[in-house]
Amino acid sequence: MIGYILISYGPKPSGGLESCSAARQQRINLFEAAERLTGERKFACYYDYARKVEGLDQLPKLRGTLDNAKKKGFRVFIDTYLRLFCNCPISNRKQLLKDLQRYSGHLFDVETASDIGDLNDTYKARLLLAVSPVRFKLGKQPRSQRSAHEKHRQTSKATKASQRARSAAADAKAAELLGLQKDLTEVDKTPKLAALVKAANDRGLKTTRGNDWTVSSAQRALRRVTQDS
Repeated sequence: MIGYILISYGPKPSGGLESCSAARQQRINLFEAAERLTGERKFACYYDYARKVEGLDQLPKLRGTLDNAKKKGFRVFIDTYLRLFCNCPISNRKQLLKDLQRYSGHLFDVETASDIGDLNDTYKARLLLAVSPVRFKLGKQPRSQRSAHEKHRQTSKATKASQRARSAAADAKAAELLGLQKDLTEVDKTPKLAALVKAANDRGLKTTRGNDWTVSSAQRALRRVTQDS
């Protein structure tokens, strides 16, 4: 599962989100959602840090992930759409909603269990009037007794969903690396892998596991997008 988190207060995270208090409840909500959807408490995560959101252009990770989702055919999950609107000036919210709805079929929230393109007028009005702070907590799903066959079926389904999620996350990271390679090529010439890896790490780009890039991991990622194209 691909998850998205918006951090709108506190210090900007310097590394992962595990120790970021501003992301804590969103991570819990997405972990719960991932378990319900895939059977595993794990998801690939992208985030933006923005105290004020003038529009979608101020959320580059969200926009980039959604563009890739539209291209690759997967969905991005946020715990509640309200987070995207509560720190956006009221005069800009209609345009933000319009921009997000261009990704209908690819942006889904946990609170309403709705795609961004399927929101009713009542909830749209709620978004346009959203105020901070947002307080949404997804409760734990009660566990029921399941037969061995059902457990096996659910495990198999979860494994396939997890594989799709990992593949989508790898595609997103590979596309990010390819974009950097193209940027460097426009400035000078196509960089060698070592130079590309150094530039990626200098800019804070990470692999799907949150590690620095190496020559071998960059080579595998670029081969992945080259084969897809």
